[in-house]
Amino acid sequence: PDMDRFVTCMLTIVFGIGLSTIIGLYLAILAWYRSVRVWIHPRTLCWCQGNCQLLAHLSFRPPKFNHAVFVIGTSLVTPGLVLGTFLLIACTANGEPSDSSMFWLSIAIMIAFFIVQPIVMIAVYIKISGRIVAVDPKQCWGSAIDE
Repeated sequence: PDMDRFVTCMLTIVFGIGLSTIIGLYLAILAWYRSVRVWIHPRTLCWCQGNCQLLAHLSFRPPKFNHAVFVIGTSLVTPGLVLGTFLLIACTANGEPSDSSMFWLSIAIMIAFFIVQPIVMIAVYIKISGRIVAVDPKQCWGSAIDE
């Protein structure tokens, strides 16, 4: 493979995931504090021809699946997985393979960040999703959309 293209592609993926994680966390926190419901679907703007006020008057029932679950779930889990990866690299890069303390520290980091952290983040997601993930687009605007 062409290494210049490979590096460019990998950097694009890393920065894209990083940026979407930061934006997703920021917006999830804002939605939590302001009690705003979130609806994400790729076809939302097509349904209302770019005018989101028309979402209250759709002539059909939009799909039940809200893509916000991907944004929020990824934003919650990604920082811990990245931190765990960096800690694991830092612990194993300088340690000897026979160093028992580094081996057990690496095992502890792997368990904490790659098993426990995703389970904890699932619990956090369940807690916050009921407050910010909308069942349909109408929930996002509440009474303001009827005006």
